Amino acid sequence: MDLNMSLELKIQKSFTIIELLVVIAIIAILAGLLFPMLGKARDKAKKTSCINNLRQLGIAVNTYAGNNTEILPMAVRIGTGPDDPMAINNMLEMQSKRAFECPADIEKNYDGKTFFEKYGSSYEWNAWLSGRKIDKSEIGLQNLQISVPMMGDSSNYHGKFGRNYLYSDGSVKESLEVLIE
Repeated sequence: MDLNMSLELKIQKSFTIIELLVVIAIIAILAGLLFPMLGKARDKAKKTSCINNLRQLGIAVNTYAGNNTEILPMAVRIGTGPDDPMAINNMLEMQSKRAFECPADIEKNYDGKTFFEKYGSSYEWNAWLSGRKIDKSEIGLQNLQISVPMMGDSSNYHGKFGRNYLYSDGSVKESLEVLIE
């Protein structure tokens, strides 16, 4: 093989600057399309983790009621702090208090703390149900049964994905049928 032929092969195998810039532009466009999808997937994963936490709390509430003649805890809606004995997070027996923390509860709007850090729970207890029998957590109005949630997100942590609400049957739904007052 002569020297001219090997130089021609080397020249033909290299990329031009324009080709390289086109490839970089295509990669940038694909990355720009991918990053918003990754953010949505991360937010949806946080909501799913929050739903799982509420399901665990539902099991704990049902266990509490089972041990107390089917009576729900006498708890306040939100405790005065993480150690408030009347707060739901101190009435339920849980291996870890992290079940009371929604992973999307990250904004430090409460004296420089998240809602969980300030109150010990990212969720509010429906104080209207305190001391009632667990099977009486529905309201009947003219042949219509309305389920009342026991607990729910204390804030709209999940944005457009909506809030989560725990019902006495242990289900967690994104819809609120009766407001927690």
